[in-house]
Amino acid sequence: MCRPHFYIALLLIISTLAVFYPVRDHDFVSDDSIHIVENPYLRPVMLPRVLELWQKPYWGLYIPVTYTVWAAIARLSELPGAGKSAPKLDPLPFHSANLILHLVNLLIVFAILRMLTRNDWAASCGALLFALHPIQVEPVAWVSGLKDVLSGFFSLLALWQYLAYAMGTSSSANTATAQGETQNMKRGFFHFALATLAFVLALLSKPAAAMVPLAAWLLDRYVLQRTFRQCTVALISWVILAVPFAVLTKWSQPDAGIEFLTPIWARPLVAGDALAFYLYQLVAPLSLGPDYSRSPELVLRHGWIYLAWVLPFGLAVLIWLGRHKRPWLVASGGVFVVGTLPTLGFIPFSFQDISTVADRYLYFSFLGPALSLACFLSEPRSRRGLMVLPCIGLLTLLGIQSALQAHYWSNSITLYHHVLKINPRSWLAHVGLGNSLAKQRKFEQAMAHYLQALRIRPNEAAAYVELGNILARQRKFEEARTQYLEALRIDLNNAAAHNNLANVLAEQDDLDQAIAHYLKALQIDPEYETARHGLSLAIEEQKRRTSQR
Repeated sequence: MCRPHFYIALLLIISTLAVFYPVRDHDFVSDDSIHIVENPYLRPVMLPRVLELWQKPYWGLYIPVTYTVWAAIARLSELPGAGKSAPKLDPLPFHSANLILHLVNLLIVFAILRMLTRNDWAASCGALLFALHPIQVEPVAWVSGLKDVLSGFFSLLALWQYLAYAMGTSSSANTATAQGETQNMKRGFFHFALATLAFVLALLSKPAAAMVPLAAWLLDRYVLQRTFRQCTVALISWVILAVPFAVLTKWSQPDAGIEFLTPIWARPLVAGDALAFYLYQLVAPLSLGPDYSRSPELVLRHGWIYLAWVLPFGLAVLIWLGRHKRPWLVASGGVFVVGTLPTLGFIPFSFQDISTVADRYLYFSFLGPALSLACFLSEPRSRRGLMVLPCIGLLTLLGIQSALQAHYWSNSITLYHHVLKINPRSWLAHVGLGNSLAKQRKFEQAMAHYLQALRIRPNEAAAYVELGNILARQRKFEEARTQYLEALRIDLNNAAAHNNLANVLAEQDDLDQAIAHYLKALQIDPEYETARHGLSLAIEEQKRRTSQR
């Protein structure tokens, strides 16, 4: 890297660190307990258990590369003196990994934009837009967001190397000598091989990376402006590679496991609403959070669903009409859309029961707005001198807002209070806040939040399970039993409800029923170690009592 580029990279890193460095001191929040803190495959970390994550999906996702990275970090971050079987984890290394990857992604975005615009100033502004926009806070400040940042890293690396291959292929066609053409072809093969490897690793980090070939095609066709045939033939192999991952993901999240299945006729409307929502958040990122409760069931009750599509559709028409003058707008708009395509609702997915939209779904997609800004600033008529102060001012405001937004992710209680402030109907936040308060033994406050969650979503089995847990901790076993049975009435395949009900039955000396529910929990989740341990204790106690008769 030459000296000017070194200083540019240093400035980009310092600017991003000024905003995101405090996330290193944040705690685990939300789904971090599922994926890491209480993940039986990672607690404790053992190679055979980690290798099992390469053999099958976990919690509806096949992301073995992400889990392997988490396992490596967990092994390095175990705190001494917190138990032999599963030592307590220090969240700092996990947050540091997210931050470091985000910084690397920033530099890759800069390299991509500089390659496409040949303009350091424009590429720097675009890269900072990618790095500093508040929508990027969720995947960077949340440990579980590593799957988005890691997949983003491999996806961006794949794009970067693919574009190097495409540009090299174009230049080789114009090479005067056979020797020069051969050297270009060798370099092109290397770039394409590296891009393909990165693409496969992106798919193994998060299956949503299946859309990378479409993004590469758009950049190749509308920025590099190679022919339709050249772009398509080069990327056929990537499409073939992506198909098994798409099938596996859908198999892991079957329609039967989704509470509200959006009618096929309504799915384009739901997608249009999601895109309109994202466009609004792109322009006015003021009320961001992990739960917008924008589920298909909710949005279909409101009239706006029939109008929301007009904004993205109208914008797409304008971009298409201007494609001859500014073809890069087609590429930037297309990248923004295709990055979100797996989660727009055309194909149902499990998180849709909570919300179709989420900030983390835009991490890779934000290359689109970054490209748009970079290409605009690199135009001869953009009057660069007049744009310096507005760009610096815009990026500064976005950085300040991101710093404020990152603070909300510091711990669970702060996060969930923020969610309820922007979305009072978030049953998920009430359950999460209840869990956090219960850990602090503030049982009355926790129960109030669980009850509020049930007022919003009466058929939420998890809230009944948590109510039962609090009552059981207070040794109110009969009341706890009632809550667990209600949870099982709603969801007979709730392994936690079966296990916790079995614990209560064991406390009430009903060992036969306790064993039956332990077995049911293990039938639903064969990896449920707590149920396996409880079953072992119940059987031993039953044998002891039988021998004394």
